[in-house]
Amino acid sequence: MPLDNYLTLGRSGLRVSPFALGAMTFGEDPGAAGSSVEESEKVLGTYLDRGGNFVDTANFYTNGHSERILGDWFAAHPGQREHVVVASKFFCNMFPGDPNGGGAGRGSIVAQLHETLRRLNTDYLDLYWLHNWTGTPRSRKRCVPSTTWCVPERSATSACPTFRHG
Repeated sequence: MPLDNYLTLGRSGLRVSPFALGAMTFGEDPGAAGSSVEESEKVLGTYLDRGGNFVDTANFYTNGHSERILGDWFAAHPGQREHVVVASKFFCNMFPGDPNGGGAGRGSIVAQLHETLRRLNTDYLDLYWLHNWTGTPRSRKRCVPSTTWCVPERSATSACPTFRHG
């Protein structure tokens, strides 16, 4: 299937490739399986050259190195960011020593978003989602369907429920 046979992502209105490029192995982190910056950039370039436009990463993939590689690549290729749908995820605690530094609490989501945007060298994400369900009632109360608590340029509407039925 060609990568430029774009589909609409749910009700978002975003047009994306039928296959997203998962950047989980972009970057080298001790103890994690990963690829070098050069290898990661080659994979990304090939994917985009073949018409792909949907890249997925997360704040904890190779301890944030995946997001940094993508951010550095976009900085080195001006104008490309606007043509790529970038998705990232939050959940894992990226703030050692802070027991509330991860999860789906409001403060944690905001802190993780700011760090993700910094690493990606961008001022917006196209898709930002919860990586793991916490299973705690706190998550249900603290996740909200609309991220209106962010500055307007960074707000979005969630397409996922804030709780699990059953």
